Amino acid sequence: ADAWAIDAQAQGAIGDYPVGVYVTYASAAASDAGDTANMFNSSTVDDESALTLLGEIGVLPGRLTLAAGYRIGKKPSSSGQLDDDAATIGAVYNAMQNVQLQFNHTIYSGDVTTDATGDQLTTVMVFAAF
Repeated sequence: ADAWAIDAQAQGAIGDYPVGVYVTYASAAASDAGDTANMFNSSTVDDESALTLLGEIGVLPGRLTLAAGYRIGKKPSSSGQLDDDAATIGAVYNAMQNVQLQFNHTIYSGDVTTDATGDQLTTVMVFAAF
């Protein structure tokens, strides 16, 4: 494994509303041609990297949080570096203690979205703990 990442987080409040800002940059080196493949990047041509930015605000503190994020990614391929970008919006609703409903919608853009996997993904999750 030949990869590294750096992460920065800031949490606070704007007035009565809790906010969070998250920034992460990660890079995985290209694999060596005659060596064992890098488990994070099997390409022998280019490194793989991504920068992610996410912001969230508690519009109903303790109950409802809204989020928006963006990823700027570079993915290696046989034809050179491909853009692998994505924008996400989301909401987390805490129905009661230990019960949470989460919604995320992601729109993918860049060169990677031209394949058969599609360019949008909606995820709805329910978490419950006892």
